[in-house]
Amino acid sequence: MNKNILFLAILGLLLAVAVVQTIQINNIRDGISGDVVKESSAGETYDEMIARMHPNQVSGNNVQNAPTMVGGC
Repeated sequence: MNKNILFLAILGLLLAVAVVQTIQINNIRDGISGDVVKESSAGETYDEMIARMHPNQVSGNNVQNAPTMVGGC
């Protein structure tokens, strides 16, 4: 078999796989919207849960409430 034909066949196969995966990713992305967790079993929204679990992180854009140490121990 000619090397050029083999090369083109492999290239075409890789291109077909890339197209199929692009379609699959777009379908997954279309299925996910804004708040993935809309309401929990407790009846609270995602934002309410974040406010309850991490009260220091939802205080707004107040620089004084920012953590003083990022990362590390």
